[in-house]
Amino acid sequence: MNRNELEQFIKDTYVVETNFPWDSAPTFEVFRHPNNQKWFALIMDSESNPHLKLRF
Repeated sequence: MNRNELEQFIKDTYVVETNFPWDSAPTFEVFRHPNNQKWFALIMDSESNPHLKLRF
């Protein structure tokens, strides 16, 4: 799943819109609960780190 597919999945599943709260990080996006505006998802860019062992 790529970033666009993830965004669309969240929008379709939870009926929410994307919010970009930081001017200094325009690609960092937040998804908020419609009733209380608390975040439930954050999508952000990160640099690759060869010492970090991630498994998907």
